[in-house]
Amino acid sequence: MAGFVLLLASALTIVFMAPPSLMPALACDAEMDGHVLAASDFSQAPPQVVQDARDMAAALYDGEAKADEMAGQLVGTYRAAADQDFVVIFNPGGWGWDPVSEIPGWESILFGIEKTLDSFGYKTLLVDFKRTRHGFNGIIGELEVLAGLQLSKAEELAARVTFLTDHLPDLRVILTGESNGATIADNALSLLRENPRVFAIETGPPVWHPSIEFERSLLIENNGVQPDTFSNGDIILIIRSNAESAFGIYKGGRGDILLYIGAPGHFYSWDYPAVRAQVVDFLTTKFIPAPK
Repeated sequence: MAGFVLLLASALTIVFMAPPSLMPALACDAEMDGHVLAASDFSQAPPQVVQDARDMAAALYDGEAKADEMAGQLVGTYRAAADQDFVVIFNPGGWGWDPVSEIPGWESILFGIEKTLDSFGYKTLLVDFKRTRHGFNGIIGELEVLAGLQLSKAEELAARVTFLTDHLPDLRVILTGESNGATIADNALSLLRENPRVFAIETGPPVWHPSIEFERSLLIENNGVQPDTFSNGDIILIIRSNAESAFGIYKGGRGDILLYIGAPGHFYSWDYPAVRAQVVDFLTTKFIPAPK
């Protein structure tokens, strides 16, 4: 026990005494193998867009390198979204560094959203929002956010969305996320509730997160196979299912948290009729073009 306390104290010391570790998130094109949407040549963007990107980046991040990286991403995302009707941004669960290509359930939902919007006649940019850099520094950065020492990831995301909607007046943005990523999308939408062109689709947020009830958001906590044990706080079933899995006798629904801990029902896919129906209904209600 004393050893554990010492280890915990050492970890907290590192978090509170180390230099700030938070880096800008990586906004990647979900359909181009994780290509980061960043511009190094600003000549292809309007001068006011470039200046606003630099001003926002400097306000968000101390240090020239971080601010330059952020400005490059703001301009790069602007250029990618300039001829689109929608930008759909995905926030992964866990630590926030897994690409959507490694999250098959939500990858299917993301492409399902794109296909549905395409059927309405819209063009869509899918953005994979990796809020954390992979590795120890990324974990420290996340802990610094939790400790209130750093800008929250939701604030950074909200700033990026504000930048896009300010400079692209016809663009609409859908924030999406699973598990911990759903809390990021939800908190960002709360910050952007006065922006009528921002929406959210969230699945399986943690039970401790009080998701906002908002007319521009869709919250799913049941995949149609069984309720999400993580979102509903069913600790008994989570413990029992993991014990059964250890003995190879578990036959329940899919889902996991923190890499290896099973959480039945904490899995969402476009292949699940209940999930697909709710998302399509939401998109149809909010975005289907009025008859001409």
